[in-house]
Amino acid sequence: MSSTGELLLPPPKSWDEFEAIVLSAAKIRWSPAEFYRHGRQGQRVDGVDVYGLDAKGRHIGIQGKHTQAGIPEEMVKEEVRRAESFAPALSALFLATTHKRDQSMAHAMRLLSRHRTADRKFGVEILFWEDLIAELVKDEAVLLSHYPQLKPGVSPAAAKPDDRQLFNQLIALLPADGVIDFLDRTNMAGASFPKSMLDPLVAFLRDWNKRERTFADAAVETAKRQLWEKVQEYLRALADETGQDTERIVVPETWEKEQPERFWRVARHLNLLAEELVELHGTLMEIARRTLG
Repeated sequence: MSSTGELLLPPPKSWDEFEAIVLSAAKIRWSPAEFYRHGRQGQRVDGVDVYGLDAKGRHIGIQGKHTQAGIPEEMVKEEVRRAESFAPALSALFLATTHKRDQSMAHAMRLLSRHRTADRKFGVEILFWEDLIAELVKDEAVLLSHYPQLKPGVSPAAAKPDDRQLFNQLIALLPADGVIDFLDRTNMAGASFPKSMLDPLVAFLRDWNKRERTFADAAVETAKRQLWEKVQEYLRALADETGQDTERIVVPETWEKEQPERFWRVARHLNLLAEELVELHGTLMEIARRTLG
């Protein structure tokens, strides 16, 4: 399943499943070492959710951050401070996040780690979502335990014509270079655009939750359903959080001066939802191409 490593697999919605993925990734990365969960959600865990020993006997701690909004520097410093109380003392701390790879975050983490190791303190590294998936794909059984929808199903040659025809309709409505590309390129901070730009999403939400538009292939249908739910969440957020007239959607620039907290909260939320929507669209396209041909 080597091609799976290139899939934009969506992060799980639940914290518990994300922590389970972090644990699996750690066991694979540091095999044959053993890793364990440390406490339960809500408990004080001294900045460590998963811990274990690497092949050299060094104590490794991992703190999970189920967020795609980034990890602020102050949050990193707080987690490091808490992890310093972990017993036995750590040799290294990793922050595992559902955030996609970010060079500025990685650079800041390297600088922090360099200063700490110079003072003979444990180093700090970050594991982005792509890093976690890269570990999972090394063990197909582990990957499929977290993403059962990827289990081999109908081969492309034997895929039902109805599924292929349905997929052609879907890709005609939501091509990667249409509204999906628009969402990928648009920063909602001060954005203003015609509501008609989102007509394909509205049509997808309206028409693609019907029985006659259900894929027979379970993996494709699961990916389509995840995308449909994210489109629903995105459109609801637009309706609830933006200032709108009859023809345009806008996050008013005046909010930045008059209501800065609201301006940046709304912009960050909408940008995050758009990012997740684009990733889920990519996942659906990849699974459908592999499964349906």
